[in-house]
Amino acid sequence: MDGGIQLLKHSTSAFIISVSAAAFVLQIADAQVPADLTIESKNIEIQQRVFKGERDTIEQLKAYSPVFETYTQSLWPDTTDQIPLSDAQFVGRIDFYDFITSRDESAAMLFGTSKGGLRVLNDNGQRWSLYVDGFLAMLFIDPTDFDADRYRLTPLGSSKLDGADCLLFDVAPIDTKAAGRFRGTIWVEPEGYRVVRIQGTFQAPRVNWRSRLNPAGSTVYLNFKFDSWRRKIAPNLWAPASVIVDDNIPWRAMGKDGTTDIHDKSVTFVWGYSHIGSFQWQRDAVVARDPAAEPQVIGLVADGIVAPKGSVEASLDAIIAGISDASRPWISGVSCRVLLTTNVELFHIGNTILMSRGLLEMAPNNEVLTALLAHELAHIVNDGGKQLRFDYEKTLFEHGRTLDFSGLGIKTSAQEEEKAAALTCDILADAQHGAANGKALAFIKQLATIAQQVPSLARARVGIGFVESGNGAHILKLCTPSEQVATDIAPLQLKGSYLVDILTGQLLRARQ
Repeated sequence: MDGGIQLLKHSTSAFIISVSAAAFVLQIADAQVPADLTIESKNIEIQQRVFKGERDTIEQLKAYSPVFETYTQSLWPDTTDQIPLSDAQFVGRIDFYDFITSRDESAAMLFGTSKGGLRVLNDNGQRWSLYVDGFLAMLFIDPTDFDADRYRLTPLGSSKLDGADCLLFDVAPIDTKAAGRFRGTIWVEPEGYRVVRIQGTFQAPRVNWRSRLNPAGSTVYLNFKFDSWRRKIAPNLWAPASVIVDDNIPWRAMGKDGTTDIHDKSVTFVWGYSHIGSFQWQRDAVVARDPAAEPQVIGLVADGIVAPKGSVEASLDAIIAGISDASRPWISGVSCRVLLTTNVELFHIGNTILMSRGLLEMAPNNEVLTALLAHELAHIVNDGGKQLRFDYEKTLFEHGRTLDFSGLGIKTSAQEEEKAAALTCDILADAQHGAANGKALAFIKQLATIAQQVPSLARARVGIGFVESGNGAHILKLCTPSEQVATDIAPLQLKGSYLVDILTGQLLRARQ
């Protein structure tokens, strides 16, 4: 460009002649250069577009601060049963601008704020720290240095992704010793050359001879293989939506002696890209949509922790309406909302029953949900309109927080649980769902059994969980002498039956 401008200043005719000569040379070259060289030139141009597409995506994402959750389990290595040893959970709001430019305090954490991350148990008896930024890094290939100077793209042809054609590339760092560089495969949509899926891992620091001689005194960096997916939220903008990790790393691969492995299985969800603006603005918008909602429910929706109403909530409301109309026709105005987190909890605020996504995932059938909702309905009847005292005047997400959010202060006494259990029997009997109670009791018993292995899953974060000190926190009881605790309940699992809409935060049923 500089040479062309300089030539134009000296002579317009010389500029024209130069262009004509260049055109002539190109015409001859096009006829004589081998076809594979032309293909290589096109490949280089496509790769430059991929680099530019990712840079443009990262620049656009700087305007967003979505909510994210990571739930992770350490497992017994190389076992088909996938038995968990320990678990951990992070929930926060990530400021993409801060994460991309500095990574200093880029996430305002709600849960998982202990210094150095949370610690999980591995099969060698050691507890290892997990770091929030390590999971957030998996949302990107390389948020600052993804370019032709540092990475080599090798075309692998095309591949179908969700029924759409994508370009497939192998990605490798030019400096094979640079720690933190990505190595793997990316899927790119061919219209705007935007990355829509990332699969691979980050290069770990090289293990030196000192760490091999002294494994107990050295730091080990775990770089799990991950599968990161994006979803389209605006024209030509594909935003991080989820990351799946299921990787078994041999101990020797980390420069250690011994036969043990590290096995991690985790999922990260990102949602709420439409939550742009202040917390007060979001709360006013929720009030406009649902003016009768309790102040605490309004705050949870404005924070993106509780989903806006949708078809899932409507189906739960139908269960509530069915059992309340049959048993206590004067109970009205009770509705259900879904807490979007993975841990299992159930509680109510005023006339709103809140059920976590984790509970929806793990409940084996509608009968269990019916019994649990009936029990919460019994609490609402017995409470007599008791108000929750929690000042929700500002967002729960605060930078610099040093402690996990301690919840809304919702508690029930043993006497209140006993009274609700008795009324639950009446409600289920009137609604002809008497057998559901025994299945719900079996579900709670199973959850209490595994709570020691997966305490983060069983622990309440906002309201009331199901297990406290190894015992069931929601007290149910058998209602008739002939009733029994069910024995045919399947093993508990997070089935992946629900997805969170990344733009709105609405809960959706996953396509099966």
